[in-house]
Amino acid sequence: MAIAGAFGEGLTDSPFQWPDLSVYVKQLWADEWEWIPYLYPTNVKLVAQSGGAVSTAQLKYEFGNAKREDVNAIESFDFLVLNGLYVLVTSFEGYEEADLFQGIIDIEDGDDFGSPTPAGRQTFTAYGYGHLLDRDEIRGSFTDDGFIDRAVTFNQHGGRGLVLQGNRSTDALEDGAHVFSVDGALWSNLDIINYILTSHNNTGIEIRVTGQTELIESIFEVHNLHGLSVRQAISKLIDRRRGAGWLILREPPDEAQGSEKREK
Repeated sequence: MAIAGAFGEGLTDSPFQWPDLSVYVKQLWADEWEWIPYLYPTNVKLVAQSGGAVSTAQLKYEFGNAKREDVNAIESFDFLVLNGLYVLVTSFEGYEEADLFQGIIDIEDGDDFGSPTPAGRQTFTAYGYGHLLDRDEIRGSFTDDGFIDRAVTFNQHGGRGLVLQGNRSTDALEDGAHVFSVDGALWSNLDIINYILTSHNNTGIEIRVTGQTELIESIFEVHNLHGLSVRQAISKLIDRRRGAGWLILREPPDEAQGSEKREK
């Protein structure tokens, strides 16, 4: 499991050390990103999803009456309500802004400074988009005849010599993925991932497979994924023991689209 620590515990969390980092949030995937001033990352860990962990980010914000480092007067800053929002942390590299972390805020905590007026420090924990795929389990199967409420194993061993037999449709549907079918084509691991992301992805975000897919496109195995979360299933199909890993990355706004999930 590869973990890249962008910065972490043991380093000062002073905002002056990381002036080139910005934090944006939004409520819905289709919304525009909104910059939140004075919300600072204190720890970011990027993790290959094929392991058991997901990428995380720790964020800090101080509310109440305060004098910020870039103003000359004391101002009042409201308490933030960010739990459940999408979050994007960016950094400046040269003259360009680059994505550093993307995910969803799932834990919120706070400390009261005990002052006469409401004031304190809020801390937020955000998880990478892979965390969203842990909320959906693979239940049922999509076939040539529609949805059935039972698990179907991808490919099967049959006959003498345990020859691998397929149960995939020959042609993909309009959504670009296959279904279970008597056509008898074999499922590659890439075919299965595309099927899962089309049929069992309830995030409302379209997630497409890109990058170096030659390895998973060449693997044909028997897989029973019933009851696994979508993230667990993908991590099984993109096996780190084969030197493979995966991440969910944000597309540019002009390329991003909503999810067209199959209806049962």
